[in-house]
Amino acid sequence: MGLHDMTFRDVVQKYSLHFRDRTAFVQGERRWSFGEYVEDLNRLAAGLASLGIRKGDRAAVLSLNSYTYFVICGAAACLGAVLVPLNRRSKPDEVRIILELCSPGSWLRNLN
Repeated sequence: MGLHDMTFRDVVQKYSLHFRDRTAFVQGERRWSFGEYVEDLNRLAAGLASLGIRKGDRAAVLSLNSYTYFVICGAAACLGAVLVPLNRRSKPDEVRIILELCSPGSWLRNLN
């Protein structure tokens, strides 16, 4: 299987097998390994799936740039969902227009 035949989940799982304890993300003083990322990603993907988010569904996300944002992006990619990132600095009318245009079936928020 070549890289172009792999899904995002395939790539991340492969890296977690070979580099499980290596640092994948750094945020301030906190570090996450590839293994921790895959565990968090799989846990969130399962949670989103249990809420009914499926391949092709659009999910709007309002989040700070953080490790959690990468987990959200990865979980959505693993499910085949389309992420609609929203800018937290957008005006309410701008957000309304984006949401009307994309009609997301779900809304995810992380502002911690």
